[in-house]
Amino acid sequence: MSQVLIETSDDDDREKTYQQIPADVKIELIDRLGIRDLINFSKTNKQNNRLVKNRIMLIRDDLASEGLTPQEIDELLNDSQHFLDFVRDDEINKVKMVLKYFPEYTNARDDNDDTALMIASENNNTDIASLLLRLGADPNLQANHGLTALLLASDEGNTALVRILLEKGAKPNIRDSNGDTALIYASQGGYTEIVKLLLEYGAHINKVYDGVSTDAALEYAKDKGYTDIVDLLLQYRHNRHLLVTDL
Repeated sequence: MSQVLIETSDDDDREKTYQQIPADVKIELIDRLGIRDLINFSKTNKQNNRLVKNRIMLIRDDLASEGLTPQEIDELLNDSQHFLDFVRDDEINKVKMVLKYFPEYTNARDDNDDTALMIASENNNTDIASLLLRLGADPNLQANHGLTALLLASDEGNTALVRILLEKGAKPNIRDSNGDTALIYASQGGYTEIVKLLLEYGAHINKVYDGVSTDAALEYAKDKGYTDIVDLLLQYRHNRHLLVTDL
């Protein structure tokens, strides 16, 4: 089977590419394209338009089967806002269906610059966050004020999601605009298991802001009486000191 290149940013190049596709490949191709590429493909000539027309109707029916209205489907073609609303409302079946045909929305952002993964993390939608990560969502994208999905999940005390994010490559030492890390968020909230996880994945215990280093996580835990976290952080600092002095 011939390899078909369909990824191109130039509409003229895309049209030429579609024109060059052998006839025996086109049927297989239309079953693999997202709806945006299908629409572009259908515009290349009348034959391709006929090939694609039934496929697009099936896709619309598939989306409608999950409760999407014709208006919502049309608006999904223009922007990702309805998709992000589905994420916000924990409508996982709609999220799955939309991503099936609009994979480019995996890292979609809302008007506040929050990604779909950040929205799911802030709302404790662990299943949707896991789905997004499986489909390639970037856990290290930052929004306004430097927030990431890991910072939000740590702030919410969602241990299961923090574990999933770390396993999927979330960086534990990314700082928000105030210099706070996920470890600081977890220490402030008294989330002992999250603190353990973050330390296991290499979280730094010091806060560095404007060139000044402080034991922010430890101080927050002390102030709030989270003795388990205080003990964890002190033991971690002690072990790190031993490692350095033994070199």
